Amino acid sequence: MRIIEKIRQKKQIVRAVLYARFSSDNQREESIDAQVRAIRDYARKNSIIIIGEYIDKAKSAMTDNRPEFLRMISDSAKGGFDLVLVHKLDRFARNRQDSIGYRMELKKHGVSLVSVLEYLDDESPEKLVLMKLQLRLIILWTLSSSQVLRCLHKSFRRLRWKKSILKQSIVRFVKRMKCRKLLLRS
Repeated sequence: MRIIEKIRQKKQIVRAVLYARFSSDNQREESIDAQVRAIRDYARKNSIIIIGEYIDKAKSAMTDNRPEFLRMISDSAKGGFDLVLVHKLDRFARNRQDSIGYRMELKKHGVSLVSVLEYLDDESPEKLVLMKLQLRLIILWTLSSSQVLRCLHKSFRRLRWKKSILKQSIVRFVKRMKCRKLLLRS
């Protein structure tokens, strides 16, 4: 059962806040407008009442140094809302530790996180696996290209080393087999 349906069974009315952000001065204000519009459309289609907005402008999700984000987490303890609606999960956090920690904080206060574009039911076992994969992809996306190349180069060197070890093992095995064949023939 979807989390929204569970809340509706208990309370009839689903109250939510929206969280939106853009990460740098290079991005435009329209980025926030598009996020808010998508979240509001989702809320309208699902009969969710949005009771507040938390918007961080020119703030990275790699840290929790986001005033509106921290205020939202703090306000979740007051019990005024059931959901935090975000456009995409990378708007919430791009740091695995922050993502897990703040989701647990929300859950402790009875608040669930919902991405309007990447909806995964809170109750499904697949959500944990998909969230981990998604978070790793987000982290990879945020790494600089030089970091990615360094990681790929390191992996390639390890693979090449393993390949040479495997090759040496095969050669030794073949030599032993040839020795055994020679011994059997004599």
